Amino acid sequence: MNSLETHTGRQLASQLTLTDRETMAEVPVQLIQNQEELMGWGEIRDAHEETQETCDKVKSEVVKQTGLDFAEFKAVKYRHQCMCGAENLVIKIKVGEAEYIHLNVRHVTGVLGADKIPPSVKGIKQNKTMDDLLEIFH
Repeated sequence: MNSLETHTGRQLASQLTLTDRETMAEVPVQLIQNQEELMGWGEIRDAHEETQETCDKVKSEVVKQTGLDFAEFKAVKYRHQCMCGAENLVIKIKVGEAEYIHLNVRHVTGVLGADKIPPSVKGIKQNKTMDDLLEIFH
């Protein structure tokens, strides 16, 4: 055991320099900033054919929930989170000239008969722009 391991936490804290204390204070902030990564959310990526297929499957549910009929419904960007038996997606969708929505979609994947279970909308954020960050929401 080295000398650091024999000190109590209080004794050790009293020996820390100001720089050490500042560094320790930043750790929780950094953990919060990386929370999405810790929760398994991937980085923002360009949408692909499979993302568009998911959007096509939930479009009628989105129209029903919003009461809007969209001129366009094109997946642009997405993030995903793989869970046991399901995949969560947050998708940026172009719905007009310069209009976008963000969808939170859950898609059951890892169970028998999953191909018969359609994806479901868990949340919708309207009045978005192309520049709005694709954030995780529920």
